[in-house]
Amino acid sequence: MIKVAAITQGGYVPSARYRVRQLIPYLKEQGILVTEYFPQYTLPPSLQALPKGLRRFFSLSILPAKFFSRLMHLRKSNAFDIVWLQREMIEGYLTLESHIRPPVVFDVDDAIWLTNRDIREKPSSFLKGVSCIAAGNKFLANWFSKVNKNVIVVPTSVDTRRFIPAPKRKKRASFIIGWIGTSSNLSNLELIERPLMNFFNRHPDSKLLLVSNAKPHFPKMGYKQVEFVKWSEGLEVSAIQEMDVGIMPLKDTEWTKGKCSFKMLQYMACGVPVISSPVGMNREVFEKGQIGLPVHSIDEWLGALEFFYKSRESAKKMGEEGRRVVISHYSSEVVSKILARVFQSLGKTSI
Repeated sequence: MIKVAAITQGGYVPSARYRVRQLIPYLKEQGILVTEYFPQYTLPPSLQALPKGLRRFFSLSILPAKFFSRLMHLRKSNAFDIVWLQREMIEGYLTLESHIRPPVVFDVDDAIWLTNRDIREKPSSFLKGVSCIAAGNKFLANWFSKVNKNVIVVPTSVDTRRFIPAPKRKKRASFIIGWIGTSSNLSNLELIERPLMNFFNRHPDSKLLLVSNAKPHFPKMGYKQVEFVKWSEGLEVSAIQEMDVGIMPLKDTEWTKGKCSFKMLQYMACGVPVISSPVGMNREVFEKGQIGLPVHSIDEWLGALEFFYKSRESAKKMGEEGRRVVISHYSSEVVSKILARVFQSLGKTSI
């Protein structure tokens, strides 16, 4: 067995759960034994929905305790063959990273150079010296390739044993448009308030099923046809299974280009067709099959929603194709094999 210490950002952090934690049993099947370490002092989802100023206050208040826990993780990691570091040890800073004993796999799934000045302005000897950088998509891989030549694309995976199509679709009166994600991404959803409002005016038998840790702000559309469900790990799959179409609107920015299409992949794994902005990795996913409709402007959203409302058989076929694409390219089983090869090569080197 190759022993790996996974130092992740927190028990409540989605990227820690999906990029590391859910892969641990799959890696064990391939001879990689992973032990995860994360700080006990992190903001729970209920506080993540607070205004930015309050979030910053709470984050700073727990910083000393988080730093101390990271010192403990650093010490414990010395007993392992490899360290798998999920983003920075303290978000937004490079602190203790250079003291981690190699080999180190640095895992990144966002354009963190935009939020971390150390990474953006003066890439440290840590980033230059890590054994491998596991980047969530090609855009991230291209940026980090300027700092380190050992970069590999490792997509954020979906556990297709858990995210599955509904065993039997119930006949219901409502047409359900779905969106799932954290409150920090709600501004992208609010971009399409106008086409959603126009669609609901045409089709009063429709609704938006919104799964998040906080409610959106829809001053024009209102909330009559919006059903808010507070996210929990126990209901995320069943909520997606209720959707007729899953949506992922995105602004076209450097930050969104760093996104790893995870909403799309979750919908697709559950056999739900998608409507999405073809930004960054989303475009690559669309190229792999007839999984839904890419929309290039706000004005195209209404037509895409109308298509799925009227073409239920096409929607079903696209949903089936989406699940096939996820199983073939983005399932935890497939992605764990990519990582296992990385760990196995480094494990041999470190012996």
